[in-house]
Amino acid sequence: MEFLRIDEEHGTLRVRVADTGVGIRPEAQERIFLPFVQQDAARDSRLFNGTGLGLAISRRLAIGMGGTLRVESVPGAGSCFILEFPTACTDLKPQKAEEPDWEGEALSGRILLVDDVPMNQRVLQTMAEKLGCSCCIAGSGAEALRILDREKNFDLVLTDLWMPEMNGTELAGKVAEKTGGATPVIAVTADTQIATGLSVVFDGVLLKPITPRMLGNAIRKAKRKRKTDETN
Repeated sequence: MEFLRIDEEHGTLRVRVADTGVGIRPEAQERIFLPFVQQDAARDSRLFNGTGLGLAISRRLAIGMGGTLRVESVPGAGSCFILEFPTACTDLKPQKAEEPDWEGEALSGRILLVDDVPMNQRVLQTMAEKLGCSCCIAGSGAEALRILDREKNFDLVLTDLWMPEMNGTELAGKVAEKTGGATPVIAVTADTQIATGLSVVFDGVLLKPITPRMLGNAIRKAKRKRKTDETN
């Protein structure tokens, strides 16, 4: 992607998408933008799936937005599709920073994050750290309990509900035993049918997909709930 300045106020945004495939013969380079057309219908229909509509639709969309779509290709060496849009230079000025995607003051504290899926671990850790918290990650309920045996300074446990061997509900009970009920536990789940019944076991329930705002509010609510329980 590149921006080509024309003058102080105008320019062109250019996007290139290239491949190293079979290429397109010169006589077919305009024809492939017609509906239901492939470079060689008899050959391509056997080698490649498709109806021959993709490029026709893409060019119409580009034209409809004031742009162009063309191809440069050498048979046997690949193709490069070039999309260009006219744009004003003012459109490229830095935008004002967005407001943080959470409510209230920044958080702090240490979270024990329990999930058996590495991608979920990374997503939740990124959100928590963005909110101001630090994380220790466990890949299972058993690992989380071993960590709690070694370290006691966690402000909160954030656990997935469905995990092999030990689920989140079982883990919450064992966390309560180990910490004397002093550490809040929040469940993370996509199961809307059982979420309403989890408030008896957990200090909070987060339904996927989760945003930083949701996570931050759930952490604050869980901490307030635990403080209220301790004073009553």
